[in-house]
Amino acid sequence: MTYLKFYQKDKEVFFKEKQIILGEKDVKKLANKMARHFKFKILFVKVKNLKSSLGLAYPYGIILARRNINLYTFCHELAHCYQWQYNKNRRHNKKLRRTITKFLRYCNKMEYWRKEQ
Repeated sequence: MTYLKFYQKDKEVFFKEKQIILGEKDVKKLANKMARHFKFKILFVKVKNLKSSLGLAYPYGIILARRNINLYTFCHELAHCYQWQYNKNRRHNKKLRRTITKFLRYCNKMEYWRKEQ
């Protein structure tokens, strides 16, 4: 039940970020830049065909679904990696929401996905 409340509140708060779609190259580039900025390790970022979820987080990497990579999902999975390394915690709680907000603020400030190559 707590997961449902977490996702319900996120649906209301982060509506704009869920509309921003990222490409595969953007995801890998942005993950490396964020890991360098926030000082945590990320060893792999993979984009695969996942059937049951939009993303999976591991202590040092993330796997995202190919069909719909939006900015919020990307920051959510990256926040799990960050929480795992710093707090040894991987639950959906207030600390995770703060980390997601911090990551989204950084992404919106830099706007790496909008710059032309």
